[in-house]
Amino acid sequence: MYIKNLQIQNYKQLEEINLNFKKDRAKVVAGENNSGKTSIIRLIQEIVGSRKLKPMEYSILKRPQFEEELKSLVNEDINSDEWEKKYQIFTDKFSIQVKFEIEYEEYENISEIAGYLMDLEPGRNSIYFLLQCIIPKRIILENVEQWKNEVFSFDNVFAHNEWHCYYTDFQFLNRKEISLKDFSKLFNIEVISANKEILDQEKKGRESIATHTIGYLKETKEWDETYKEIATVTKDAIDGTDINATIREKSIENLQAFLKKVRETTGENPLELFTSIKLESKNIEDLLNGGLKVLFKGPKDHDLDEFSQGLGYSNLVKMHLVIETFIEKIKQKNSLENKVHLMIIEEPEAHLHPQMQRVFMEYLYEKIETVENKGIQLLVTSHSREIVQVTRLKDVIVFKNKHYKTSAHELNEIVDMENFLYKINISDLVFADKAILYEGDTERMYLEYIIKTNEKFRKLRQSYIAYIQVGGAYAHKYKNILTTLKIPTLIITDIDYGLECKSKKEVLESESTNAAFKEFLETKNVEQIFIEIKSMDSTIKIVTQGLEDGLARTLEEAMFNRLGFNVFDRHLKEDWKKIRNLSGLNFTVPREGNCFTSRDIVKSSENKKVDFMYSVIAAGLHERALPIYIEEGLEWIQQQKI
Repeated sequence: MYIKNLQIQNYKQLEEINLNFKKDRAKVVAGENNSGKTSIIRLIQEIVGSRKLKPMEYSILKRPQFEEELKSLVNEDINSDEWEKKYQIFTDKFSIQVKFEIEYEEYENISEIAGYLMDLEPGRNSIYFLLQCIIPKRIILENVEQWKNEVFSFDNVFAHNEWHCYYTDFQFLNRKEISLKDFSKLFNIEVISANKEILDQEKKGRESIATHTIGYLKETKEWDETYKEIATVTKDAIDGTDINATIREKSIENLQAFLKKVRETTGENPLELFTSIKLESKNIEDLLNGGLKVLFKGPKDHDLDEFSQGLGYSNLVKMHLVIETFIEKIKQKNSLENKVHLMIIEEPEAHLHPQMQRVFMEYLYEKIETVENKGIQLLVTSHSREIVQVTRLKDVIVFKNKHYKTSAHELNEIVDMENFLYKINISDLVFADKAILYEGDTERMYLEYIIKTNEKFRKLRQSYIAYIQVGGAYAHKYKNILTTLKIPTLIITDIDYGLECKSKKEVLESESTNAAFKEFLETKNVEQIFIEIKSMDSTIKIVTQGLEDGLARTLEEAMFNRLGFNVFDRHLKEDWKKIRNLSGLNFTVPREGNCFTSRDIVKSSENKKVDFMYSVIAAGLHERALPIYIEEGLEWIQQQKI
């Protein structure tokens, strides 16, 4: 069995979340800090652990409505036929609510869960559960008169919350209540927490890897044989010494003398004492925990203890042992059926250095997806680019938090982005507030410098911007991921009209060869592109060289235009050399010919774009040369709310 679908309502920032796991056994929930990743883990733990929720765990956005609706409810006639219906509506709308769809395989023995089946439609192999953290009706009835006349606080009311669990039909309408304890029996959960003191044993002077090793051994079928052998050897060794006699002499014989006096005084006849050493499994475990050390083989037979190794390496070993122990526990029960076996790893990057994160995730997927471990479900939360890069997109759910409310975005439909080069960029987009897509290295160099130094864009510096290089033909490849994540995105691209155009009329009537316009604007006509760009109203905006940029075709041409050199105006070769010497700009003047436009200069400097951009910045001309289309684009993305 495994969780197929999970819906959450009104829990912390998870006001309304729908997570569709489908048949994927592994999922990575990725998002920036405070996006709600940990909230999912805590909620599952609280449900399975039957823990009472705190008022602070209720959605902060729903609290005012909760109070308003409750006031309305207590002022209704509680004896009317309608009151019960209104209470139920209040509960369904304002309770912390979790809906589980748990799917089982056709080959599984479902005898232990058959009692929860409410939907026997062929082809539907699921059981459904509704859990509600509610204010019980009896509490409202007990306090109705007081709450009518007094102002009550949300905290005082919510402190009375209780969990109620139902198994239901697939619409969650027909409900039959069961105990939370019975529901919890369906789960076998192991959580590796981000704030868990994974090196706590070191602080206590104990060998951490050794402890995990023994914990794993205990779950294997070899443990009984191992501990019995150790017990026998240990007992034989003790029996071959005077230890028993020493214990008897130093403690038992003295105690016997005392008991003799008791007998003489009271007339009681206590039984005689003697010593016998019997070693149980727990004794052997304690013995091994206290004495076993795991060492690393060092150079020239100089062995190293585990604490001599890097934290990332040691933690990798320990996490491996925790996972192996979890799997072994399940195997020893000889069945994966009738339970959801869920391994949750919270932000593994908290324990691992970046170079270890890839190794760990690759191992984890390989381990979970083997045939013998087919029934184990994996949930990982992360804000690591490394982990997102190594994860299949269909396994990624992205959390975005805006104004105390989290939205979940599944990437299982972004199938055309699995190429490694795209995935590097996607991992940036997952954690970004805003995105800027640009064509080449010079664009990024210039954009970052302008944003960093220009006070006009001071607020933009406060955002985490994903810079994605897309060349001149690949911006449209990111359309699906951008619309899915709803990230405010600025696409800076060249207009790319034909070089044969020599006038404004010819330019406006021509077509762009840039694929981005066809995909985002559904037109290639230059004049229509200029019109539609101005009216774009979405989270994605395209900017390109326009009429204000002197009909330039590229960034460099637009910069020359701002410096006073239009693409159609010609200047003598000697004049261009003087301009180069006086301005400090690094560009190439063509050898052939005597009169050139700025477009000719840019074309002859094609292989020196980076040098040209460096010279613009070094000469202090970056502000004067700022093209209109880039300035307008940066102003737009700065204004976008995150």
